[in-house]
Amino acid sequence: MGHVATIERDGIAASKHARQHGLSVTALRYWCRKLRASSMKVAPPASQFLTLSVAQPGDGPPQSGCILMLAGVRLEMPALPPPEWLAAVAIATQGCR
Repeated sequence: MGHVATIERDGIAASKHARQHGLSVTALRYWCRKLRASSMKVAPPASQFLTLSVAQPGDGPPQSGCILMLAGVRLEMPALPPPEWLAAVAIATQGCR
């Protein structure tokens, strides 16, 4: 595990951790600030699991508010998903046929 992650996890002072591991206190504090600032700018996408039900042809009209056709697969959702989710799906499926 990285030094910055250890400091965050254990809640110890950067100066104490730096002395214990023979690191520069100034450099360690710099990286703590830099990584904390970058984590505030770009949050990782939230992972959410959704219920998936497989419908057979002729099961009736769609019951959802959003239908997404993707590489021959039809996804029916009760509502339009967030734009970030749609963008992640678009990126993840580039080159899929």
